[in-house]
Amino acid sequence: MKRTVTVESASAFIDAKINELGDWRGKMLAKVREIIHKADPERERRTRASSS
Repeated sequence: MKRTVTVESASAFIDAKINELGDWRGKMLAKVREIIHKADPERERRTRASSS
């Protein structure tokens, strides 16, 4: 059985997991996530539209 996950909850889940990593890995993943969002800010909007 497949579970459908909204983009908002998936994004919040990823953010929570990154925050749980208190060491260099969390900092690095947060930085990579920030770079991705800056490189393609419309990515999340397109993902939301295609999942509707």
